[in-house]
Amino acid sequence: MAKYAHIDENNILKGFYDDAVHDSIPTPKVSLTDEQWQSAVDNNHNYIADDGSSKTVSLEPTAGEKVAGAYAYLNSTDWYVVRKADTGKAIPEDISTKRVEARQTINDLEE
Repeated sequence: MAKYAHIDENNILKGFYDDAVHDSIPTPKVSLTDEQWQSAVDNNHNYIADDGSSKTVSLEPTAGEKVAGAYAYLNSTDWYVVRKADTGKAIPEDISTKRVEARQTINDLEE
């Protein structure tokens, strides 16, 4: 029984596979010892080197993740807009500024 890490072109982990469980292993892949696999799992590593060693690296969010985050922020602060419409109470300046930035992110990345 052999374990594998399916990786992308930058060695970022896409998933683990075990040939005792999976009939096909996607490529590119790196063969892992049980110890390498366990270390990667225990430490929540997302980078697997060609030799099977692993570590955690910071990843830049994808455009889709940035857009989803912007929508989530707008959704979580919509109540300020409703409150202003209902009562006239001002939206805090920092919230207004971040809402403008969120809308700009969506406009820039969804085009």
